[in-house]
Amino acid sequence: MSDLNIKPTHKPIKTYYVKLEKYAQLGEENEGTVRAAFQNLLQHYCHQSDFILLCEKNRAAYDTGIQGDDRRIRPDGEVVDTFGLPHGYWEAKDTQDNLHSKASKKFAAGYPSKNIVVQSPTHALLYQDGQLQLDVDIIDPRNLVRMLQTFFA
Repeated sequence: MSDLNIKPTHKPIKTYYVKLEKYAQLGEENEGTVRAAFQNLLQHYCHQSDFILLCEKNRAAYDTGIQGDDRRIRPDGEVVDTFGLPHGYWEAKDTQDNLHSKASKKFAAGYPSKNIVVQSPTHALLYQDGQLQLDVDIIDPRNLVRMLQTFFA
């Protein structure tokens, strides 16, 4: 993908945390609400990298090893280039979700593990080439930046 110069002091990073704080003040912690903050952050950095973030795109499940498996998946986000080729995926979860358990279930269902962020407002997992690369507390902006840079690298 590309190397982005992202810093904890950049406006999109600060805006992400401001939005999460506003959601928290309203008592909103469910995935459907809080994922908008991360979606906006991804869209910003996709734009800088000449990528496009497609949300809720239905697609065939990746190879699950089951002959004739025609299941469909719908990641919360798919980062694609101008030709529509996928470069990364994103899956949002609730604050209280166990991300490791949720990620395992998604992979068993055929979600790609080549470059995918599974995140809640407080935590993120980054899998690349089927391996867990980062398991970080993204309450700390430095960890959020490191995760984004690795995802887009």
